[in-house]
This record gives sequence, C-alpha cells and structure tokens, in this order.
Amino acid sequence: MGGASRGAFPWALPVLVAAAFVQYVLDSYWLYHGRALRANRLGRWNGILYFVPPAIEIAIRLGLEGLQPLLPLLVWGLVLSTLASMGGRLWALRAQLRRSPGSLAGERKGLSPR
Repeated sequence: MGGASRGAFPWALPVLVAAAFVQYVLDSYWLYHGRALRANRLGRWNGILYFVPPAIEIAIRLGLEGLQPLLPLLVWGLVLSTLASMGGRLWALRAQLRRSPGSLAGERKGLSPR
C-alpha cells in the first residue's frame, strides 16, 4: 500500500492482493470446510511476485532509475494474473457447488430426491 500511496503503482494492485487473499481463505473454507487452504500454482507465483514491485520501487528511490520502465509492466502483469487467479478460484468454487448433491444447482438438475 505504501507504493500505491506514493503513486508508484496503481491502487488496483494492493486492493486485488487483499481481495485475492480473502478469496483464498474463504473459498478454501467453503470447499474444504476449514481443513486445508487450497492453493493453486498461479496464486503461489503471484504471492511470491507481490514482493517485487515494492522492492523495485525502493531500488528506484535509491537511484536505480533504469528500473522505472519495468515497474508498470510488472504491476499491470500482476493485476492481470491476480484477476486470472481469482477467476480460476471462482470457476472452481462454482464447479464444486454444482457437483454438491445438496446444492441448489444440483437440485435443479434432479440430482437430489424430491
């Protein structure tokens, strides 16, 4: 959030990071009933790469101005990959709910007895 408050990168990144983490915890809870956190490969890489924009911003402030063109590319790439990861989690949750016998979607398909 510090980089966004200084204008080094857009607020979309810290907002999406927070939203992705909340989604990660909540959908893991719903899918696995609190027994385990459900990780995915893209989310894992995003989690690692979230530390890079602040590090680059610090390096730029310390005098490595040559890194400046890299920062917006990385930030917007992370915004897009975070949206993709969140979309994948939503899709998986939706598919899981459709497979659940007690779900409303399952009842509409005639999977549960009447």
